Amino acid sequence: MEGFLKFLQRYVVFVTGVLGALLLALGVVAKPTTDGGTILVGLGVALLATFLLALVSLSREDLLEALFREGVVEVFPSRIVRTKRHYWSELLKNVDREYRVLGVANHGYIGNATKEELYRQLITAAVARGVTVEIMWLSPTIPLARTREAEEGRATRRDIVDSIVFFWGVRTSLEEGLKPRLALKEHSHIPSCGITQADDRLTVTHYVPGQDNLDSPGWILTSAAYPFYRRMLAFVRPMWGRAELVEVYLNTYREVRSKASDITGERVAELIELRSTYEVGKPSETERRLEQFPEEGEGTGE
Repeated sequence: MEGFLKFLQRYVVFVTGVLGALLLALGVVAKPTTDGGTILVGLGVALLATFLLALVSLSREDLLEALFREGVVEVFPSRIVRTKRHYWSELLKNVDREYRVLGVANHGYIGNATKEELYRQLITAAVARGVTVEIMWLSPTIPLARTREAEEGRATRRDIVDSIVFFWGVRTSLEEGLKPRLALKEHSHIPSCGITQADDRLTVTHYVPGQDNLDSPGWILTSAAYPFYRRMLAFVRPMWGRAELVEVYLNTYREVRSKASDITGERVAELIELRSTYEVGKPSETERRLEQFPEEGEGTGE
């Protein structure tokens, strides 16, 4: 069906171009100064203009189709601009099955009391309704974390500890039967991208070496992205499997997760003891955000 529609679309464009050229030629033969010639030339030029416009449109549609096929629905040049304020809170509010995060510091969920209370409530509510929440941080005690901190120009290791302590507090406040649904882990992989999976929606940011990952470019993907004539078939998408690009990122997440270690109460206590050694006179992610978006301090979420 899809192949037939594409063939039909290109066939119509081709016929339009041929017909336009034919009418233009007939008009020239009939002499453009005559009434019949003028009409033929006008129609021919109009059809040729339509043909050229359609060619440009087809090339753009082919690109969009390729992106749709890989699940890409949006591209953004800067994480801090695209994912400010309500972005993460809306994801958590609407997630039904799983919410998984692979990052470095995952500090965007904290920074002031109002924001922290908002995310505490959203995470607790998500877990209570059966959502699996899993957060993975870069371990602050490995040399790689110190290197990343120097590149970013912010207190990355301190941000990691503060974020872990916050999420551990959320976990300990849960009812005993709900705690397994909030998994907290450390990883030791080179941070090349950040991945947030909210059901079928993936937010991916690609870290740029030598600079703060707040300005990382990225894109949003989903396994339910379709051109207009395929949206009616979206409900059968799970039968086809995920787009290859979506699967690449999910495999990356799974690989990191397979070698990550669970965060325990003893580990949290150890990190709290180490926190003072991570005071390096650099701003936190929250402070960097406030430099560009002062309204973020009003406590409305990341």
